[in-house]
Amino acid sequence: MYNEISSNNYATTTNTTKCVTSIIELLDREKIPKVRLNPPVYQLSTKSFADTCLKILNSKPSWHPGHVGFDTETTVYRRTCPRVVSMIQIATREICFLFQVFRITQGDAKKFPKLLQQFLDDKKILKVGVNAKHDADWLNSSYKITCKGIVNIEDIAKDRGYSARSLSELTAMFGDTGLVLKKTKKILKWNFDDSKLDPELVLYASSDAFAGIQVYENILADKMNYNYLNYEKLHPMTRIAEENEMYEILLQNYPKGKSHKQSLLIRDLESKYERWIKTKPKSLDRHKEVVKTIETFISNGRLIAVQAVQEANEKKTLESSSTNTEVDKSDKSSEKLDKSDKLTDKLTDKLDKSDKLTDKLDKSDKLTDKLDKSDKLADKLDKSNKSERLLKIPGFSLVTILASSFADKSLPSKGLSPEDCAFLKEISSYILKAIRKESLVKSYINNGKNKSIDTKNEAVIFERINELVRKNVLKLGEKQNTVLCDSRWLEELENGYDKFILENKELEGNKSSDELINETNVIVESSKFSNTETGMNLTSDQSSGDNLIVNL
Repeated sequence: MYNEISSNNYATTTNTTKCVTSIIELLDREKIPKVRLNPPVYQLSTKSFADTCLKILNSKPSWHPGHVGFDTETTVYRRTCPRVVSMIQIATREICFLFQVFRITQGDAKKFPKLLQQFLDDKKILKVGVNAKHDADWLNSSYKITCKGIVNIEDIAKDRGYSARSLSELTAMFGDTGLVLKKTKKILKWNFDDSKLDPELVLYASSDAFAGIQVYENILADKMNYNYLNYEKLHPMTRIAEENEMYEILLQNYPKGKSHKQSLLIRDLESKYERWIKTKPKSLDRHKEVVKTIETFISNGRLIAVQAVQEANEKKTLESSSTNTEVDKSDKSSEKLDKSDKLTDKLTDKLDKSDKLTDKLDKSDKLTDKLDKSDKLADKLDKSNKSERLLKIPGFSLVTILASSFADKSLPSKGLSPEDCAFLKEISSYILKAIRKESLVKSYINNGKNKSIDTKNEAVIFERINELVRKNVLKLGEKQNTVLCDSRWLEELENGYDKFILENKELEGNKSSDELINETNVIVESSKFSNTETGMNLTSDQSSGDNLIVNL
């Protein structure tokens, strides 16, 4: 279907502009409420307005190029008829219509505007948008109407190799210059059924529909946004600097010293490194570069390749079991063949039985083929296991360090009180990357472990967080009201722990030497008595255990 779409010729700008100008004049003459001037946005809040608008549009078939931007909105906290669609947005590049279907119907499907229903049911007019199929399904569950000609533009993007999925991402890549989608929490409070719509609500609702048609047309024309197309030139960066930023993502998301599947690291870098999402918008290109970066990290010691994953999952176990079954069948077949050989010697004159034996040989050949297939399957399993190798960041995790005896001595020396130390240990798994203070408090309260602070008093928890900020253990993040572990403090702590580990290893080495000397002492002491029994002459000085050890 996409190939047919891409071959369509869009209406020329001149013809479309003339048509839209004519439509605007007719709508204004009918006093249809215009809630935005440039580009024009009309609010259809009654059945009369909706029918009048659609009659005008039907009289001007060229008002759209065969496709329109399509989206819906729903008032979140409506008491009556919750989760019933409030508004349908329909747009071309030049004009947008906001049909307030819940205000018109009050949830009664029988009151749904017939002309609007006919428009939605027309498969020749494509309705394009991100997750448009979901909007169509929601309309069907709300009003029992069928929408045809639905196109999910994220599917087109995926078919062409682009990984962006949300409308905001696709708009940044393919939207016209100047169109920026900003999602806001105000959407939870907005009333899309109100007679007087908030200007910000109008901008929000119409922008989604405008973005849908812009993105759709620009993807088909391979017309990427200038800022995306030239991002690398506008914001140059060396490969080493890029790798440093990517390694920082790994440090924030994966504890040191713990093994992780390589596929997880690759997936996170592909989805979280925003620069490459812009400079390498095609998924395959970005994947290849991320894999290359992982190999670089392994070669320079930033990552350590651990033994490949050996445990097969349940599916592989079943496949392996199936392979063994085929082998067993083959063994049994071989036994049958041995018997058939004996019978062949005795019954060569009996052609009928010989034919049956031939059939058995054919079955044996089939079993051999199955064995060959099972060998290939085993090879695939081996390759799969090798590809799922484990990687880890060298060093020790913050959780490990804080749980050690080193932390018990080191943290107080850095000015942390016992209360600070206890609280820091309890939040250590949350602070490697920026986290909102409110989220940190909630995570602390809900982690299900014994806590050093009364969870009923959130103010005390906030104060403890602020205290760690004042003592440079935590620092404020780039985003408002976020905190994370101070990198300089963490580096100093890690260096101290590394030194502590080395010193302990040296002590263990020295201890081993002492134990060896003690063992030698025991051996010599015992040999002193045995030598006497064998007639060896020892001097009085040599009979001393201490002197004997020195002489040795």
